[in-house]
Amino acid sequence: MEALFNKTFQFLSKVLDYRSERHKLITTNVANLETPDYTARELAFPEELRRAAGGSRKLALAKTHDGHLPADIMKPGAISHKIVSTGERPDIDKEMMNVAENNLMFNMTVELLARKFRGLNNALKETR
Repeated sequence: MEALFNKTFQFLSKVLDYRSERHKLITTNVANLETPDYTARELAFPEELRRAAGGSRKLALAKTHDGHLPADIMKPGAISHKIVSTGERPDIDKEMMNVAENNLMFNMTVELLARKFRGLNNALKETR
């Protein structure tokens, strides 16, 4: 089963989880626009991803491209979805931009997963 569902499926699944959590936070920010003393919140995932991609390397990897992620990125708990305060009041224009961006990225990830499944389906059909 591991051969069929490689790390790409796991990674895309984690990206979908992140996008879903981010959407919840963005809608919370929008819902609290008029709440006094409310500061916008965001997930720290991008910072964690940058840290993981540029952090210390205990295992020497053979990378074919500088943009590739390290192997330990898929370990459980390697990337957390920590909620952090931005320290700013939520702005409706910025939050709507975040919703649009998050929606596009979610749809792109779903499309990538669908393509992986179609490729798997085609491979299975051709082996009959």
